[in-house]
Amino acid sequence: MPMETLHPKIGIIGGGNVGIRYACGLMINGLARSIIIVDLDKKRSQGEAKYCA
Repeated sequence: MPMETLHPKIGIIGGGNVGIRYACGLMINGLARSIIIVDLDKKRSQGEAKYCA
């Protein structure tokens, strides 16, 4: 399968500035089929994910 058609599932540990910006970049560029953000502060990571979407 060519690399252009691969869209993996990606998990990011840490919903801080770097993790969220990385997730947003993946979404904007269409490089991931799905993204999971894991963080101790559930409310913050959910809010940041909504900001990205």
